[in-house]
Amino acid sequence: MFLQGLDQKLLRHILGRDGVNDDHDVDDDNLDDDHGVDDDKLDDDLDIDDDNLDDDHGVDDDNLDDDLDVDDDHLDDDLDIDDDNLDDDLDGDDDNLDDDHDGDDDNLDDDLDVDDDNLDDDHGVDDDDLDDDHGVDDDNLDDDHDGDDDNLDEDHGVDDDYLDDDHDGDDDNLDDGHDGNDDNLDEDHVGDDDNLDDDHNGDDDNLDEDHDGDDDNLDEDHDNLDDDHNGDDDNLDDGHDEDHGVDDDNLDDDHDGDDDNLDDDHDGDDDNLDDDHGVDDDNFVDDHGVDDDNFDEDHGVDDDNLDEDHGVDDDNLDDDNDGDDDNLDDDYDGDDDDNLDL
Repeated sequence: MFLQGLDQKLLRHILGRDGVNDDHDVDDDNLDDDHGVDDDKLDDDLDIDDDNLDDDHGVDDDNLDDDLDVDDDHLDDDLDIDDDNLDDDLDGDDDNLDDDHDGDDDNLDDDLDVDDDNLDDDHGVDDDDLDDDHGVDDDNLDDDHDGDDDNLDEDHGVDDDYLDDDHDGDDDNLDDGHDGNDDNLDEDHVGDDDNLDDDHNGDDDNLDEDHDGDDDNLDEDHDNLDDDHNGDDDNLDDGHDEDHGVDDDNLDDDHDGDDDNLDDDHDGDDDNLDDDHGVDDDNFVDDHGVDDDNFDEDHGVDDDNLDEDHGVDDDNLDDDNDGDDDNLDDDYDGDDDDNLDL
């Protein structure tokens, strides 16, 4: 109560304090909340010189310094030696922002390379431009690990002038195959990629989904539409040549050597439809006779007319099994040809 009654100036003289002193430093000309030596200005840390605010323990506090470096001319959030500009890493030069720990921070550098002139997300030697891989030269974006990153290269080719999805030695154009020449798109693995080629033959001038030697036209089977594996696909064959004949100029459902016309049987001549296995298929024949000039449901020698039985001569219908079928014979006597004989 006695001290409260005294004059404040007199009280400061009694206490030996020229200024307000909330801490326990030597000189209280200004507020000093830490234990510095010189309190000419506010000093929240424990440094030697308190000319400006210093939240760390630096030697020189001319400007704000949040770390423990020697020179606090500018804001420095790390612990380096030179704080001319903001430096978030611990390198020796803080001219510009540098998020890594290399020796040169001229520009933003998110990786740990030697030269950070431009943004470099990988660990290349030269980071002039963005480089997401680990190439030697990062002049342009390079997603692979080859030696030349002039253009985008998503594979591991030697030359990345253009996008190359395979691993060959020439990336001039997109090449989805793995051949030696990528001038155009090539989805197979042939040696020539001038045009799209979905098969694996040696000539890719046009689309060829089979594996023959000639891809001049679209051929979903083998050269032209040909679902069999013969050697000649000169014309479109919607029948897909379900047999495996030699010549597929026309539909051939059997497996003979001549497919000029539809032949459902397996004889040697397919000029006309032949559902049986006769030698001559000039006309439709459902049986297996030797001569198929006319419809023959039985297996007679001569099929000029319908013969539902198995007689030797089928000029007329013969329901029995005798040797002469000139007329109908419902009984089985020895003479069946002139008239009906019950």
